[in-house]
Amino acid sequence: MKWEKLPNGKWKPLKEFKRNSDGKFNPADPVYKARAKIKMQKVILNCEICGDSTLYEPCVHHLGDGYANDMKKKAYKKMRTESKSIAESKY
Repeated sequence: MKWEKLPNGKWKPLKEFKRNSDGKFNPADPVYKARAKIKMQKVILNCEICGDSTLYEPCVHHLGDGYANDMKKKAYKKMRTESKSIAESKY
């Protein structure tokens, strides 16, 4: 067993990344989430419109489905329509 020394001088067992009995990783495990976050930050997407982005923070055009992403898409669409209306009113 490996141990980690805390800043207050105490020791705690180091949590190791383990698989379930069926051989799959537990996605609720904080170690799994941290590793997935690091790997997603390394993958770079090249969007023709927005430029480079990562899988962890994708541009609006590469967002997945979900309520939080729908809110981001709606906010982006609202911003675009407002900027178009401001640009049209100048002419």
